[in-house]
Amino acid sequence: MASKAKMLYLMLFRDFMKIVFDTNISLSSLLFPGFSSKVYDFCVSNYNVFSSQWLFNELENKLLGKSKLTEAQTELILETIKERVSVVHPSNSIPDACRDKDDNHVLQLAEYIQADYIITGDKDLLILESFLQTKIESPRDFFNQFIEN
Repeated sequence: MASKAKMLYLMLFRDFMKIVFDTNISLSSLLFPGFSSKVYDFCVSNYNVFSSQWLFNELENKLLGKSKLTEAQTELILETIKERVSVVHPSNSIPDACRDKDDNHVLQLAEYIQADYIITGDKDLLILESFLQTKIESPRDFFNQFIEN
């Protein structure tokens, strides 16, 4: 997308684009600040980012299991994230589209909010390329399309 066209697109659709991050990107952006955290921070600042309680529970379990954070530190991180994203409680059925059944919760959320993008590094999700109206992209592809000048 040309620079002027990209800026116009961002100005017109920034408040409307709905993004879902898979847990692995949220985890990576928290534990290993770098590329994924740049994409995550950009999206939280410019778009509508959604999560669900199921994804928060998964993130909490991974934070407690893969980091040296205490329960109190983990809870503080989760509360901070909840202030930056919209947490919804999907009432639609959990789809059966992924090999990894846990990934179907990401698809459920995306379907429920009619997300524009799922940003993930998970190969089981990336191989789908899209789910219903939702595009599934890696942080790098999303960066190249919307962030890079």
